[in-house]
Amino acid sequence: MKANRAGKNAEDSLAAIMRIMGIVFERQVVFGHTIFDKKLRVDFVLLNLLEFPNGLIVESKWQDVPGSIDEKFPYLVENIRYCYPFPTILVIHGGGCCEGAMRYVRQRCDGKHLFAVVNLEEFMSWAHRSAKIEVNVP
Repeated sequence: MKANRAGKNAEDSLAAIMRIMGIVFERQVVFGHTIFDKKLRVDFVLLNLLEFPNGLIVESKWQDVPGSIDEKFPYLVENIRYCYPFPTILVIHGGGCCEGAMRYVRQRCDGKHLFAVVNLEEFMSWAHRSAKIEVNVP
């Protein structure tokens, strides 16, 4: 399966989980510009979480075999830190990221900009146990 198709499938899985749990979200939202002054597009913005009344961004990254995703993490982290308007959870799927890259990105969690780095199962657990939703969102 091509990488972009696998990444889309991973995003679709996240979307299905969030729908089941009653989380309201928008996909592929544009927010200003990246650190390289390119258009900044995020995978998801979650809109009805009580802990994040202004919004929470969820980025989905798929890598099931060793590849270039590891090398893209520093760029992503810098964008999250300096350009993203809301706290962000990074969901890394597939198990193909190298251990050093995972350690690097997890060490950048600050609870403010990069809120958490999780796999799909950890995201499901967080959403099930911790994500309190506001029911009456337009």
